[in-house]
Amino acid sequence: MKKEIIPGFSKNQLVELIDRLGGEDAVWKLLSGRFRIKIEDQIVIDQNGCFVPLPGLSVCEYENTFLPPKKIYDYESRLDNFSRSFPGLAPSLDEYHQTTKDLVRSLKLDPVLKNLLHGLWLPIILPNIQIVFSENGEGRDYGEVLEAIFLKEVGMAYQRMFPDKTFCSVYDLKNKTSIIDNGHKILLEKMAKKYVVCLIFFPFRGFSFNAAQSFVRLLPENFILPGPIGIMTAQTLFPDVLLSSSSVTFQCGATVANLNNNYTLYSYVNHQTGSFVYTKSDTSQLDEKLCTGLIYTG
Repeated sequence: MKKEIIPGFSKNQLVELIDRLGGEDAVWKLLSGRFRIKIEDQIVIDQNGCFVPLPGLSVCEYENTFLPPKKIYDYESRLDNFSRSFPGLAPSLDEYHQTTKDLVRSLKLDPVLKNLLHGLWLPIILPNIQIVFSENGEGRDYGEVLEAIFLKEVGMAYQRMFPDKTFCSVYDLKNKTSIIDNGHKILLEKMAKKYVVCLIFFPFRGFSFNAAQSFVRLLPENFILPGPIGIMTAQTLFPDVLLSSSSVTFQCGATVANLNNNYTLYSYVNHQTGSFVYTKSDTSQLDEKLCTGLIYTG
């Protein structure tokens, strides 16, 4: 085992720190007292609860058309939606409500990230299910579970709301979906033990897949990209909010589909055909209506 130069910091982290300070020359000037450092938070959240992009990230201007309807926090009806899709896997109504209140209370303690509550946020429940994300893991393949359970339930939720419209989805995801976000892997480990009550936000407006991946690394570990499972579960619980004709295009960050690892799943409303579509797109896609979610587990 390599010995740490400073407890808690690896050699690579110290090298990166020197680089961020401006290199060795800047560090020597700092140590001599000629320089001073001012620490500023890079994370800025606008009045709509959206992250202000950092310089160099692949982002475009977004359309702020995501207006939440009234009574979206009707916990009983949301729990009914969850139980219909995932029978026997739900918390009690009291636990669902109380855990949500606890999560909101804890988030409000953060002077910057509490501003996420200015935007749309939804209390969701991720089901207790085992999903494989490594060769030696136990459970079902991620892509197989998406096809057999989550895509199916989103389609049923959509057609209950809009019986005269159609739901279209890409299939053939078995053994072709990879998880590239460590936080999402941790989330799946929690789901393998018990259902997870959490909050989902939609602060990455106009961010490309790669830009959202880069930005989330700046956040505390209890903020996680939802991936297809998080987005699809939210759509199942809140179809009136996330499956309506006015909803934005959702990009399912945290996973990539296709053997070449260059596609991500996303969903949108096709106004020409009157259908709701789940399909694949290049991870570099940029669109002013593109939206990636963010889960807070507390």
